Amino acid sequence: MKFNTLIVFIFTLLMSASVTVLAQNSAENEVVVNNQLINLNTADQKALELLPGIGKSKAAAIVLYRDQNGHFKSIDDLKKVQGLGKKAIAKLNGKVIF
Repeated sequence: MKFNTLIVFIFTLLMSASVTVLAQNSAENEVVVNNQLINLNTADQKALELLPGIGKSKAAAIVLYRDQNGHFKSIDDLKKVQGLGKKAIAKLNGKVIF
């Protein structure tokens, strides 16, 4: 009888641990998804640096262009930003909003 109780206890313990891990992974994935959609018209330089292929200099160029020319309306507007080529812009597709 003690053996059966021990087995049930261990099984319950393992199941509760796996549910906790799944809940943590879901929360982490949600944060990643939310961080990927960055508004190019409101994001500061640090936020822009989180985007793939965008470092300090490219983020600064995006902010400078936006300050001088106004809001971005589409991803094609990024072609006008000095230092951003087709490959860099392609990496941003689906990760930015306007």
